[in-house]
Amino acid sequence: MKHMNLLRKLHFRLCGLLLALLQLGFAQEVSFRITPLRPVEELRAEALKQQPPGEQGTFLKPDLVELVKHDPTIKLDIRYATTNNFLGTPVFTQERAFLERPAAEALLRAHRELQAQGYGLLIHDGYRPWYVTKIF
Repeated sequence: MKHMNLLRKLHFRLCGLLLALLQLGFAQEVSFRITPLRPVEELRAEALKQQPPGEQGTFLKPDLVELVKHDPTIKLDIRYATTNNFLGTPVFTQERAFLERPAAEALLRAHRELQAQGYGLLIHDGYRPWYVTKIF
């Protein structure tokens, strides 16, 4: 119970911060842009040929879940699947958002609490494949 109260307090503080940022104009309709030194398609081809660095240790197995499959009311604005991102070109081929199961479950709980108050979440990004991070 103590854990849930802490999560609620954190959740409401985060919502307050996000609302304040929106009111101050930090949410922009059009993303800022940079001009890559090389074409994104060239960077993508190079990144897809490479592998992430090896890691040592004991890790949990990945358990990625797609957010909208668990709650179709969650809204997506995956800008890396559009030209409205800092590169000005799509990096993802589809507008989808994946998270590790514990993070997805927490996010969906927050979304449902907000829905009860007439609000909801708009997701701009989720898990990124390694090659996308390499492009960036």
